[in-house]
Amino acid sequence: MNRQLRNLPIKNEYIFGAKNAVKNCLRVRANERVTLITDEVTADIAASLLAQIDDIGAACKTFVLEEICERPLREAPPLVLGALAESDVALMCVKSQIGEISSRMQIINTVEKHNVRYAHMVGIDSKIMTQSMRADFEAVNAIGEKLERLTKTAKTIRVKTELGTDLLVTLHPQWRWRNTSGKITSETWSNLPAGEIFTCPQRVDGVFIVDGSIGDFLCWKYGCIDKTPLRLEIADGRLVKAESANEELVKDFWQYCRTAESSDRVGEFAIGTNTSVERCIGNLLQDEKMPGAHIAFGNPAAGQTGADWDCSTHIDVIATGCDIWIAQKQVMERGKFLI
Repeated sequence: MNRQLRNLPIKNEYIFGAKNAVKNCLRVRANERVTLITDEVTADIAASLLAQIDDIGAACKTFVLEEICERPLREAPPLVLGALAESDVALMCVKSQIGEISSRMQIINTVEKHNVRYAHMVGIDSKIMTQSMRADFEAVNAIGEKLERLTKTAKTIRVKTELGTDLLVTLHPQWRWRNTSGKITSETWSNLPAGEIFTCPQRVDGVFIVDGSIGDFLCWKYGCIDKTPLRLEIADGRLVKAESANEELVKDFWQYCRTAESSDRVGEFAIGTNTSVERCIGNLLQDEKMPGAHIAFGNPAAGQTGADWDCSTHIDVIATGCDIWIAQKQVMERGKFLI
């Protein structure tokens, strides 16, 4: 499988982003064991990542999912999980398919259990490789650290937008914030491209107007929904109402949030910190890193946040042009940082 990826031509426009991922974010070393998971759709991007790993001289096991199992993945292949358990570093570079979230959670649980430095690149595409993967992740990290310092004493966060978002987020005093800025460690894995701080809130109340992207497979179906925003009403951390001019979108989203017992519960509140992302492109992997606020219903990433509950689903929703206050301090106005 390594040989097949190595036979693919390396696109010049991917080199900077691939080097950023392998050498700056993951800091792969020559004596380390690496696992690279990819699929047919993103094999050209995986090839650029593998070239950087080879340049360092690290040993790398690669898996092209369609060659070892059927998709969509209902469960992560044991062969892949076994390789991850023995790895120092891992990357998952694929396009998601309907029904695969449980298999991705198995992969995340494995890398957390074995303290693997892990880059979660689910949804990566050519736009992302030539835009947000070119970010200065040191600068992204600095913004996240400033925000984290403010959250340490804050009890609430408020988010407002001109479209009508008015959300009060109550923070849990024991649950952790994570600054996923691209500086990946064995304790904190990260999406790549990176650029957000997140936690699991204690409760969320109010209205959240989604005019950016929606997570999981709905991202590929609807893209950026600025023409038909989704109005969500949330009370005590639970989704109670969803409205949009796009009735099919409402049906799909409502059904997703009824999949499991806590699929309608807000499991994540996050602030995007990647200032190289200027606009919504309809791909959640990049869009959620745009300066602004997003929430997710379902899985609270308990291994990262310390939350005391779990869920088998997770779906993000993004609001753009946000005003954000941490406690009484305004940190963002119309999507621009004030710190």
